[in-house]
Amino acid sequence: MTVDGAARASGKPVSRRRTWYRVAAAVLAAWGLPCSLLAATAFAQPRAELAGTITDLGDFDYTVRMEASRRIRRVEPGIAVPLLVEAAAGHQDSYVQFRAAVLLSGFGGARARELFRRSLDAPNDRVRAAAYEAVEHDPDPALAPRLLSALERETSEFVRPALLRALAAHDDDPEVREQLVRDIDRGEGLFRAAVIEALGERGATYAVEPLMRIASEAGPLRDDALIALGRIGDVRALPVIAAARARRRIPCSLSCRRRPVCWESTVPTRRGTSSRLSSSGR
Repeated sequence: MTVDGAARASGKPVSRRRTWYRVAAAVLAAWGLPCSLLAATAFAQPRAELAGTITDLGDFDYTVRMEASRRIRRVEPGIAVPLLVEAAAGHQDSYVQFRAAVLLSGFGGARARELFRRSLDAPNDRVRAAAYEAVEHDPDPALAPRLLSALERETSEFVRPALLRALAAHDDDPEVREQLVRDIDRGEGLFRAAVIEALGERGATYAVEPLMRIASEAGPLRDDALIALGRIGDVRALPVIAAARARRRIPCSLSCRRRPVCWESTVPTRRGTSSRLSSSGR
């Protein structure tokens, strides 16, 4: 039914009915404009404050940095994510770039994923490491060639382990598996240990044979290989683990107070070092 029809049905003049509608529309418009302005102001104010809070992520004072992180985590994602993306991509303070990337990984979403894909080639070492960690937890088979290419040029001791873990998360690719197995015996000991650790955390059964070889030989990576084999849980490694356990039950030459002989055992750690524990009969 039209407005005129409604007016005739109600018995009121059409002109009065039209006037009422015009007044109502004017009142709504008068209220709507201030409300929209208030909403825009309320949105702009948190953005301006948040920009300053993001800068505080690089403050020298630890308390200021932690308080800034806490406040940013509680901001609505629709406001926080665009500013964090902007800061991670081009803030003048390189440490703020890194912290913004770390916080951005907690928010997630399409914009964060896009930034981390771009940051795989970032000049900032910390941002690259954060990008590799994000890719590790959000693998994409299309990224495997880029990660393999980065492996040839990534030499930073703080970044390459993150790259290796990201690569291990993409080990459905046969080329990735072959490269990881080769890197068990390639490069510096620190990087080889990182490969072994990544394979263990990944449960890489395809790497059991080379890991068994390293675990059976004396060397700084033996403990890393044993830990990795334990994490993988493949029955083929049981003889190697049992032999290592038997080797470490060696009587020491020192006498204990309560028994003539004490038994020393070596406890493997994550980085190839060891600590000695001796039982004293208590």
